[in-house]
Amino acid sequence: MGTILILFVYLAANVALPFYYRKYRPAEFNIVKHVVLPALGVAAIAVPIYYLFKPGQADPYNWFPWVGLGLIVVSILYSIWLVRRDPGLGDRVGSIVADE
Repeated sequence: MGTILILFVYLAANVALPFYYRKYRPAEFNIVKHVVLPALGVAAIAVPIYYLFKPGQADPYNWFPWVGLGLIVVSILYSIWLVRRDPGLGDRVGSIVADE
């Protein structure tokens, strides 16, 4: 079950990288490093995700991917709720992570 969540995190990081560099570090943006390589990472991660979601797996393995996806959706909704409740929270969390 944990492997699925790790794959989702790697997938999200690869998808988010070009947007981050375009928005916060446009002078350092490089097409190869920030678009091509993450796209290759998405393709590499898509293969195991496909086989984890592939139909016909035995119980309980057939519902693990859906539980993982559900956890991601609940986490995103919770983070949206937290940021709407305290709009400065996203900036503070980002600065804490970036400073360490």
